[in-house]
Amino acid sequence: RFGQVWVGPSGMIAFAAELLGTARKARLEKKQQKLLQHEEWLRAEKQKWDDAGSLYDGALRRARCLRLQYEEKMNFTFP
Repeated sequence: RFGQVWVGPSGMIAFAAELLGTARKARLEKKQQKLLQHEEWLRAEKQKWDDAGSLYDGALRRARCLRLQYEEKMNFTFP
């Protein structure tokens, strides 16, 4: 992935950073996917219960906000 071969301690640090960044990104993607599924479930429940639909608005806002936070963190994750 790097443009050149890194040898020695700097290479090991770069390799570890890439490995940990990839693992973090995968973890964030998994969390984001779970939140997306939760949002879809909340929307379905909101449609099902028209009279109590406003009860789901706060939960939908929180889920959307968390999902956007995970997306932002993924944008700043190395590599």
